[in-house]
Amino acid sequence: ANKKLKLLLGLLAGGLLGFVALYLIDLFDDSFSTIGEMRDQFPETVLGQVPEIKAFQKDTDIHLLSEENPDSHALVESFRNLRSSIIFSYPDGEAPKTICITSSVPSEGKSTIAANLAASLAMGNSRVLLVDGDIRRGTICEKFGLPATPGFVEFLRQEVSADAIIRPTMIEGLDLVSSGKLQKSPGELFLSPSLDVFLKEMKTR
Repeated sequence: ANKKLKLLLGLLAGGLLGFVALYLIDLFDDSFSTIGEMRDQFPETVLGQVPEIKAFQKDTDIHLLSEENPDSHALVESFRNLRSSIIFSYPDGEAPKTICITSSVPSEGKSTIAANLAASLAMGNSRVLLVDGDIRRGTICEKFGLPATPGFVEFLRQEVSADAIIRPTMIEGLDLVSSGKLQKSPGELFLSPSLDVFLKEMKTR
């Protein structure tokens, strides 16, 4: 009888400790498992959710999505949904002309998101200019098979015109401005008055 009681008490104690451990893990876990959780925590509008694909985590390459790649079906659909949200989420029908993709740390997927969102918008019959503003380690031009220079850096330095850095890609309706010659300390370049002039001109085009 004592052995059975001890066994029962051990099982109950083990189960209780398990529940406590799960509760603590959930309490201190600040990640989001659903888009609903994100909407509950942030006042800003959440337009979409891009799933994490384990097959793409093995390297730091920029993955351009295609229907032929079985690993990218979920991603292709997520970018279509994001495109629809951007276009149709504005009650006055005026979708934004400029979209900035950023993140808090390197290698979080800025370039992959930017390239695929731009491609998705272009495939939806929009005229799109993708600008690689990562002038410290930008590599988007390599994925599209285009030269890195002259690019955004050279334009901000007023060494070339805007037309000299805009190149068509293999995707109809999508043009690219590469990063240019990479810089170790790029902050000052973004203070150039050329940046505002460039953005205003591109909006009209």
